[in-house]
Amino acid sequence: MDDRATIETILANELEMAENMPFTQAIALALRYYDAETGEVPEGTSSLVSPDVRESIESSMAEIMGALNSQETLATFDPTSPDDVDSSILETKAVHRQIFGKNRGHVILETAIRNAMLQRIAIIRVDEVDDQVELHAVAPENFRWSSDVTGPWLGEARFHAERVFLHRDEIEGGADVPSDSPTDEAFLARYPEMNMLQQGIDREADMVAAWICYLRDPDGGFDRYTFIPPSVVKDHQHIDYSPFACGVVTLRPHRFDGVSVFDRLQQIQSAKTVMLRQLDMQVKLATQCRVAIKDKCVNPIDLKSGELNPVIRTKNTPSEDILPLPIQDVTSQLLATLQWLDNLRREDGGASIDMTTAQVQIAGTSAHAAERAYSVKELQTGLMLRTIGETLIRSLYLLVHKAMRNVIKSVVVSNDNGQYYTAKPDQFPERTDILIDVGTTLGVRQRRLAALGSVLTMQDKVLQTGGSGILVTPKNIYSAQMAFSRESGLPQPSLYWTDPESQESQRAAKAQAQAAKEESERNVNALKEIEKFKGDIMLAVQHMKGEQESNTVKLQAQVDYFKAILEAKAKGKELDIQEAQLILSAAESKTETADEASTANR
Repeated sequence: MDDRATIETILANELEMAENMPFTQAIALALRYYDAETGEVPEGTSSLVSPDVRESIESSMAEIMGALNSQETLATFDPTSPDDVDSSILETKAVHRQIFGKNRGHVILETAIRNAMLQRIAIIRVDEVDDQVELHAVAPENFRWSSDVTGPWLGEARFHAERVFLHRDEIEGGADVPSDSPTDEAFLARYPEMNMLQQGIDREADMVAAWICYLRDPDGGFDRYTFIPPSVVKDHQHIDYSPFACGVVTLRPHRFDGVSVFDRLQQIQSAKTVMLRQLDMQVKLATQCRVAIKDKCVNPIDLKSGELNPVIRTKNTPSEDILPLPIQDVTSQLLATLQWLDNLRREDGGASIDMTTAQVQIAGTSAHAAERAYSVKELQTGLMLRTIGETLIRSLYLLVHKAMRNVIKSVVVSNDNGQYYTAKPDQFPERTDILIDVGTTLGVRQRRLAALGSVLTMQDKVLQTGGSGILVTPKNIYSAQMAFSRESGLPQPSLYWTDPESQESQRAAKAQAQAAKEESERNVNALKEIEKFKGDIMLAVQHMKGEQESNTVKLQAQVDYFKAILEAKAKGKELDIQEAQLILSAAESKTETADEASTANR
């Protein structure tokens, strides 16, 4: 047997062994449950269907995507050394932008997570196309894997394959390849009204179902083949790694596929559907009860009339010809059973649809009790969020990082809060360590916001009581404010707060310190000027006081002089010149003494 025949046989055998019939049947049934299909309904019975699977998935998705959308980035590459910190941050920004900016990552991620919640597994393919990286969500029914996979990662898988649909003109020699439509239940459940391989007018435009198969190479990497059953092999290529990022919302230990919301709620939805149909029939029986009539004494056309309160013609009195048959009313039992099933759905589905209404929040013993009940019930959603982060998000970031290293040779630009960063992906080092931060659910965010509010209040009190730098530093306050902004759902909280360790903040701090120093020097100089002015004022006051004392002494001497003369004249005596000179000399002597004392005081 030649190599080509050997490869065809290997791929055919691997696909056959990878065909997991119970899995495909389960995901086909999950699609029907999500769409609330009635299935076969006996004639005359109710066709109501309880949409529990869909409601639980939708409410959980609102929580999960709300948490994912509140994050600036869902993962951060762990630096390998202190010198690698800036590079790891730059690579994180570049990969995040490649996923969510270049490839509509939110839509692809939501599609994959919905697949995991409904059909057990989320799969995203990372393609290297020319100088770009492209992401595609893969439907679970179009994916096969070998039984040796014991976890939600494909790195050690012996074989895995994805079903794709190609135009004949895309295949070398495509005019002769077969084009049978898929017959598996899951594919038919996904496309119940469309035959994707319907023959067209132009045969070259016909669609052909093919499998892109990946065989693990013992020496490393995978051999990729395009295989068209039953025996056409095209496009062999060796690749270094599997291009699929996979994840689950609930782990099934030692299995590639996980546990879906459908797996949890299938029996509950079936039971509720039965109860709803019985309740519907109970209402119909109550409004259109059965009666027994005397043969040929009642007009049956009148009994079957759809009019409101029709006239019923009888031969005898109505009590003799018509007898209503009693109906056992089981409405209360049915409603109680439905309520019990609703409680089971809340516990198993991981979402509390009815717990989010305002009526329920205030109808219990207290709003706090309702909040506690909601918190317990959202634990399932929180666990789903964390599991999808550690499986799908982790493998997606690492794969995109690896693909960017391989194919993007040009410089990429990332915009972060108005600042632009450039990087060359082909120079990125190989990364294997990554930290996942997928955010939290609404209830957890509310509790964290309350706790962060208390922390901020206490920090303010510590600052007011002199604890700055001892119990609280600017970095502590910045971290609390950033966490509060993130938990509040604000995108890019760094737009509202500046890191005290950033260059901008350091420059501002230095400018403030310099301004404070200059202000202090100005205050010291002003105090010196004030002291000097006070000294001058005191000297002036003392001088004025001395002059005042001198003038007082002079005045008193003159008064004594004239007083002596007046006294002498009053006694009728005439002063001789010598006596007058003695009095004047005494007055001058007192004046000089007063001047000397004033000068000494100055």
